[in-house]
Amino acid sequence: MTFAENRYLNIWYFTDSAMATPINPENCYVNPGDTLYAKVIECNNPNSNLYKLAEYRIVEYDNDGNVEKQHQQTVTDGILEYEIPSNVGGTEMSSFQLVNILTEIFR
Repeated sequence: MTFAENRYLNIWYFTDSAMATPINPENCYVNPGDTLYAKVIECNNPNSNLYKLAEYRIVEYDNDGNVEKQHQQTVTDGILEYEIPSNVGGTEMSSFQLVNILTEIFR
């Protein structure tokens, strides 16, 4: 599993629904069928306070590094909940990448 970073957002990832213990995104292992949770701990955009985390794009790569599938997952109440598919197409879970997508909020 590869986790993208966003310089304006401090995002913590969890494997427990209580979100009590954050995982280390640089060194973690998740199994097919596991659920990932993510929430923004801090938003620090010096140019605007009108941003929020709206969705994640989950990209699955094949063994040659080509994009095989893409999924979009909407963030609800500031929290992402995503179940790793039990039928992962790649040979390793590192074939997935979470990408942060920001949407500007207009008043």
